[in-house]
Amino acid sequence: MSLFCECTAFLQGLFVMARRSWRLFKQPSIIHESAIIGAGTKIWAFSHVCENAVIGENCVIGEGVHIGPGVVIGDNCKIQNHALLYTGVTIGNRVFIGPNVVTTNDIDPQACGDWSERFRKTIIADDVAIGANSTILCGITIERGCRIGCGSLITKDCKAWHRYYNPNTQALQMAEMTTPTNGTIRIEP
Repeated sequence: MSLFCECTAFLQGLFVMARRSWRLFKQPSIIHESAIIGAGTKIWAFSHVCENAVIGENCVIGEGVHIGPGVVIGDNCKIQNHALLYTGVTIGNRVFIGPNVVTTNDIDPQACGDWSERFRKTIIADDVAIGANSTILCGITIERGCRIGCGSLITKDCKAWHRYYNPNTQALQMAEMTTPTNGTIRIEP
């Protein structure tokens, strides 16, 4: 068998194995070998998944997304193009992160020096939706079911089942979600 045939057979075998893995990686992306990526998760081109990041099952990670070291993302999440999720971010299940959303992890950013004293974690609970071009300052907890409007700057904790939007990121109470017996989610008035 010629070298060309052997190489072709090898590559076809890799393609079949990749299809069976239930993961879809659109190249070129950088995925650190220590990252854990759940079944059914799709990662699109030019994304960067750093060491010890954990991404749950059936997630979609858009183009150009940065997922920092140790970031945890739950199941069934959608992270849109060019979102930046830095170290210290934990995201629950069924979370939508719009395009160009930025999280931070340094309460007083400086070009030089030790930043470990300034480091803060950010928690985004289940069923949260964050609109495009929003910025989430570090040390924030966004509770379950929150909706963050496009272009918002989140500087304080967000209460469960509230909507936050600009100008001045004012809060409006949102009706509590219930789960009917058929398993679908609906909004109660």
